Amino acid sequence: MKVNFNQQSFENVRMKDTSLIGANLFQCTLSGSEFSYVDISGANLNGDLLFNFKWNNLKIQELLQLDNHNDYVRSICSLPVSSQLVSCSKDNSIQL
Repeated sequence: MKVNFNQQSFENVRMKDTSLIGANLFQCTLSGSEFSYVDISGANLNGDLLFNFKWNNLKIQELLQLDNHNDYVRSICSLPVSSQLVSCSKDNSIQL
């Protein structure tokens, strides 16, 4: 489903047992929505508004790899004002 939903509003939408593989949801509003058993593999969720967004049992095919740690990653957090992630590792390092 390579569909372009760029900058659309999907507030308070409930999706269940469906596929959004490859969908472009760039800068969409998903606030108050709920996704259950939705495959979002390859979907672009950059810049989305996700206030009170609930997701249960999402399927994502991609495996992200974090480099630069010397041991396993204990935690990952997203920064609310950017598209960056912060990770901390058992090796006592923090990566941005």
